[in-house]
Amino acid sequence: MKKALLTLLAAASLVSVSNAQTVIDIGGSSAGRTGVHNEICRLLGVAGNFTFAYDGTAATKHTSAIYKGSYSGQNYIIRTYWVGSVNGIEDVRLGTQQTGLLSTTINGTAGASDGTGGQMITASGNYATSGAETAFEIGFSDVFPATVGQTATSVDKKVAILPFKWYANNGSTGITNITPSMIRYLYSGGESAKSVLTGNASDTASVYSIGRNADSGTRAVALADSGFGFVKTVTQNTATVVSGAVTARASSGNSGYASGGDVKTIMNATYSGGTLIGYLGVSDFASSGVSLSYNGVAYSDANIKNGPYTFWSFLHMNSMSLSGNTATFFDALKTSIRTNAASSSMIKLADMLVNRDADGAAVYEGTPTVD
Repeated sequence: MKKALLTLLAAASLVSVSNAQTVIDIGGSSAGRTGVHNEICRLLGVAGNFTFAYDGTAATKHTSAIYKGSYSGQNYIIRTYWVGSVNGIEDVRLGTQQTGLLSTTINGTAGASDGTGGQMITASGNYATSGAETAFEIGFSDVFPATVGQTATSVDKKVAILPFKWYANNGSTGITNITPSMIRYLYSGGESAKSVLTGNASDTASVYSIGRNADSGTRAVALADSGFGFVKTVTQNTATVVSGAVTARASSGNSGYASGGDVKTIMNATYSGGTLIGYLGVSDFASSGVSLSYNGVAYSDANIKNGPYTFWSFLHMNSMSLSGNTATFFDALKTSIRTNAASSSMIKLADMLVNRDADGAAVYEGTPTVD
């Protein structure tokens, strides 16, 4: 009788463990957000169904999201909060508790509001138990920790290549290329004569810089690759867009936009007061903006893979020491991103014929090594 009771208790314990939820919080690079979102969905979708809610206007354009599903027989709650690459490194290292994660007890029905301004796009249900800690276990970054003056975490894995582009706003003419020296000049003062970018002395109209805030990895890559340097102060501008046209512009000093989507909106807009120049990561490439060559080389995946186009970075996956189900999911997500990067408009590491050892560093022959 006693043995039978112990057997039942052991079985109950196993059921409890198998049904327990592992909560993983992920943050960092908005440039890598689409790829990370796609691979979380891919992993959780293996078991047949999962639920997902977000706080933005589109599934891949959210700031916060929450997923519930299973992978390899384990139940997971995955919460993401895209707060910039700098935070994706430092918040993991320091164990910073987050305040922007979606509620741990969301309920709702398919197609209904989840109570946070988001939209539930699959089945209803409880998402996570209350009281789950809110420090990031995993942080994504567009840059090496050293680029932004941060101490490296114990784990820093390169998982994909992130392409970037320089743009002039919709309707701009005359400017087709931008060089590192042009970028340094423009972003030092926030404004330049158009002739500096066209070489035509009669182009006396003004060109204005648009950019991201200091938490942005996209900004860090742009400043590193142009030789400006991430730690230096820039001068950028903000713009008001109404019905596809810029109606006002103002200097924002060293400040900038938290989201690449805001810069994209400006690049897609027309402007009668001059030309606006900005930089964007692959998840926010502008549909109507004027894509510029960089240092005389046109953007293309082939030009990144082969070396002549250098405005790209590694997507890094950072963590402190992980164990158990969290480590299992980290490894699965790492492998999934590396395998399927191209499906999210990133470039697979294995397809690269060139490498670099730091952001903005010289590009040299060789495929990046991975572990």
